[in-house]
Amino acid sequence: MKMVDADYKVYGVGTSDISVVAYFSGAQKDWPPYIEYRESLYRFNSNEVMQPWMIGDYSGHAKYLLCTEGRHKEPEKPNGLRVMSTPHKSTVEFLKPCVAVLEANRNEQSWLYKKNCENLSVNKEDGEYNYYAAEWKENLSGYGVEVGRFGGEVVFISIQHLYLNNHPVLVWHATSKVVDYGMIDGFFKKYAVKSFGSYDASSFSNLVSKLRSL
Repeated sequence: MKMVDADYKVYGVGTSDISVVAYFSGAQKDWPPYIEYRESLYRFNSNEVMQPWMIGDYSGHAKYLLCTEGRHKEPEKPNGLRVMSTPHKSTVEFLKPCVAVLEANRNEQSWLYKKNCENLSVNKEDGEYNYYAAEWKENLSGYGVEVGRFGGEVVFISIQHLYLNNHPVLVWHATSKVVDYGMIDGFFKKYAVKSFGSYDASSFSNLVSKLRSL
C-alpha cells in the first residue's frame, strides 16, 4: 500500500536530493517511487538511518534524488509494451558482488531468520546444530530501483544486501502495483553478474546448501 502526502514530510533539501520522514500512520506502507516537491520531481534512492530526534515521532527516513531527466511524465500505455530501464551506476555496483538473488519481504526475512538462523549453530560442536542454519548479517541500507515499465506502468523494487555465511546475497521485493517477474529476472541476469541463481522463501534451504559449497 502506497503512502500519500499526509504520511510523510520533507525536512531537508540539498542541491540534488531531499530528506523525507514518514509518520507512524505510514507504517507498513511502501515509500512512493516518486515525490514531487516545489515543482521538481524526486525519485526514491535509499532508506536512511533514523536520527535520535526522529525516533518516537516517525517510522522511517529516506533519501530521494532529483530526477535529472526533468519532470516525470507518464508515457502512453500501449498494451504489452515492455521496456527495461538502465540503472544508475551506483545500483550496478551494488548488484555486482552478489552471489545469489533472494526474493523476500521484511516479514519473510524475519520468518527465515527465526526458522533457520536464530539460536541455531552452523557448527556441529556448538549448540543446536542444523545443517540449513546460516550465519545471518543484515545490511539495512539499500536502494529503490525502477526495473522498467510494462504497458506504461512502473515496475519498481526494493533491494538490499544480506550476508549469509559471509556471502553477499541480494534480497529484493516488489513495491509497485505492477510486477513483471520475467523483466525482473532478466534485470538481475544482466546486472547481478556473479549470481548463480534466484531463490525465494520456500527455497531458502537450497540457497544455504549451495552457499556451503562455495
